[in-house]
Amino acid sequence: SWLTDTRDIIISPFRWNKYQWIAFSGVVAGTALVYMQDAQVQKVVMKNPAPSWNNVSTYGLEPWGSGLYTLTALGILYGAGAINKDDRARYTALKGAEAYLFASVSAQIIKQLTHRHRPYQDNPPNPYLWEGPFKPVSNSSFPSGHATVAFAVAAVVATSYSKTIWVPIVCYTLAGLTAASRVYQNDHWLTDV
Repeated sequence: SWLTDTRDIIISPFRWNKYQWIAFSGVVAGTALVYMQDAQVQKVVMKNPAPSWNNVSTYGLEPWGSGLYTLTALGILYGAGAINKDDRARYTALKGAEAYLFASVSAQIIKQLTHRHRPYQDNPPNPYLWEGPFKPVSNSSFPSGHATVAFAVAAVVATSYSKTIWVPIVCYTLAGLTAASRVYQNDHWLTDV
């Protein structure tokens, strides 16, 4: 299904109805407003460190976006599904792994096209530095791969288990906190996540 899913993702905007276009426009407008505040948000976050948040961010949240915890959890879900003959668990784990792969590849493609500077790369930090596809920057900021992956996998698991009220809450809370940790660690601008 990877080829057909890739095709469907690419051509999906051509199939959107007017409400989907309105939602997309709202997201773009909201992102533009937040983009104008990236530097201020970064200054506030850097001026107000919370030492207890450092370990939580580094060891508790960042691995959800790197794949360490995410892929492990999907593997456990698949294994439990295989042992218990639970097709939904196995299917969810496979779709979660597929979402992880799509999110990772998509984020890397966009990073290579934009080459946005990370907050720590310049002094003073400048959220408006984008090198584009022809000036390679070794460490591109936009989009946050960790946040992209965390939300992609969260969406799959939350959708599959939507009738169990706590599952979507846990999935999206972990994804949101993973995204926040990337800003807190000064690895990304708010609009990257």
